[in-house]
Amino acid sequence: SIELCQSRQSRLRQRMQEIKTDRLMLTSRQNVHWLTGFWAHPLMSTAVILDLDGHCTLFAPNREPDHHAWSRVEIFEASSLCTLRQNQIELISEKIDRPEKITSTEFSDCPVHFREKMANKVIDIEPKILKLRRSKDKDEVDMLRHAIGCSHAMYTRAREIIEPGITELEV
Repeated sequence: SIELCQSRQSRLRQRMQEIKTDRLMLTSRQNVHWLTGFWAHPLMSTAVILDLDGHCTLFAPNREPDHHAWSRVEIFEASSLCTLRQNQIELISEKIDRPEKITSTEFSDCPVHFREKMANKVIDIEPKILKLRRSKDKDEVDMLRHAIGCSHAMYTRAREIIEPGITELEV
């Protein structure tokens, strides 16, 4: 939900204040989704920059997503003439306004290409994000329940059709 993504942004900004960082960048698909609601295709790169002043910029492939939990979106061309571009990270990097002002990121996922343009001293904010993500919001609980329901339906159907000689692919 947009409101809950904005609430997560607010909680993350509180953590940013605690560790004295003004601007963070996230590049992992899961954290971008958690913060903005946007889920990029697995072959597409994405990033989000959250500023302490409240601005949230999403870097999205090819077109502006319908779901809005950010203040600005920057589009980059992830495919050209039906061919997936292999330099998506560079394209995002070129769109970043004031990259030297980024003072925190996820060390486990942030590409070196981005790190070279950031401030000299960059803080790993990932532990703070992971701690925040331990507590689930209503939209996250709803998604977990939906996934459990899908698994339950799959196992119910498998019990109905499984018999000696059936292959895994048929099941």
